[in-house]
Amino acid sequence: MMQLLAAMATDSEHMPSLMYALRGLLDAAPPAQEGVSDVFGLGYYADERALTMRKPGDLLERRSLYELAAKVKSSVVIATVERRPKDNTQSAPHRFRRWLFTALGDLSVLSVLRPKIIDALPGFIRSELQDANPSELAFGMFLRELHERGQIDDILLEPRLYAESMKRTVEMMRALAHEAGVSGPEASFGATNGRAVIAGRHGPALYTKRQEGLEAVPEGPLDPDLHDVQLVVEALKRFRAVVVSSGSSGSPGPDWKEIPMNTTFWIDRSLNTGQV
Repeated sequence: MMQLLAAMATDSEHMPSLMYALRGLLDAAPPAQEGVSDVFGLGYYADERALTMRKPGDLLERRSLYELAAKVKSSVVIATVERRPKDNTQSAPHRFRRWLFTALGDLSVLSVLRPKIIDALPGFIRSELQDANPSELAFGMFLRELHERGQIDDILLEPRLYAESMKRTVEMMRALAHEAGVSGPEASFGATNGRAVIAGRHGPALYTKRQEGLEAVPEGPLDPDLHDVQLVVEALKRFRAVVVSSGSSGSPGPDWKEIPMNTTFWIDRSLNTGQV
C-alpha cells in the first residue's frame, strides 16, 4: 500500500502550513500484520539541491507526514507513505540529481523485465540501479527517456515535455510487457525536478486541487510580541499551491478533481497546469 502527495507552492516559507492543512491525507494507523511497517518519505529542495528524508511510522509520535515535514521550507515537495515488509530495500521517494520520483500501484512485472530494463539504461544511470526494486526500475526508465531527449539536466523546459516523456515511459513499460507475454503494470507516478511537478495516472486514482490561501499556522495563534501578526496573516492569504494526492481512501474531498486515466498532469512554477 502506497499513498502519494505532491505540491508546488508560491511560498516556501509557508509550505509547513500547507502540510499541516493537508495532514489527514498522509496519516497511517499502525499496521496489524507482523513484519510490516509504514515508512514516511519526503522529497524537497534546499539551495537548489534535491534532498530526501525517510522515517518509520513507529518513530513518529502522530504517524503523520506533517511531523516529518514540519520544518521543511521548500516550494516543492513530493511525499509518500508506504506500507511494506521490513527489509533493506530503498523506500520512496527516489532521487537522481535534481529529479525526485515515486510510484504507486502494481509494478511487479518490472522485476520480470529487469534484465532488459537494466541493459537499456545508459551507464551513468545503470550504475545507480543494480539492486533496484520495481519502483526504482520505473524511475530508471523515466530517466533514460529524459536523457535521450536532452531533458534530464535541463530544468527550464516546458513541463509538457517532461509529461510527454513520462507518458512515453509508461508506453515502453507496456510494450516490454507485451513482448514478454505478460500483463503491463497498473501504476501511477509522481516526479519533480524542482521546477515542474509531473503526475502520471495509469493505475491507482490521483486527484488534484488548487489551494487558495491558508487559514492558520501550525503553531496556533501567533504571539504579537514575537511576530508581526498582520504580515503573517497577509502572507497566508496570498499563499497559493497546486496539490496532487492519491487520497487515503477515494477522493480526498469535494474540492478535488480526479485526474483521468492514462493522463499525465503537470504543474509549472507559476502554478499553471495542463495534461497530456
